[in-house]
Amino acid sequence: MKEKEDLSKGEISQILSEFGAKDENDLVDIVNNTWNIMECRQCHNKFDIMGCSYRDGDPVCPRCHYS
Repeated sequence: MKEKEDLSKGEISQILSEFGAKDENDLVDIVNNTWNIMECRQCHNKFDIMGCSYRDGDPVCPRCHYS
């Protein structure tokens, strides 16, 4: 990954846009608050990966795992 100084303004804008962030501080907040949220490979609901199971290597939410 390029260092911050090596990124162009366009690249920084693209990264912010991909995360829906207004600025770099907003990006840090978004990442800190959502790093552990993932989409279930079966039902597509979002869940916390700290409490998931893995079926055939893919993370699945607890509801799909126990159903």
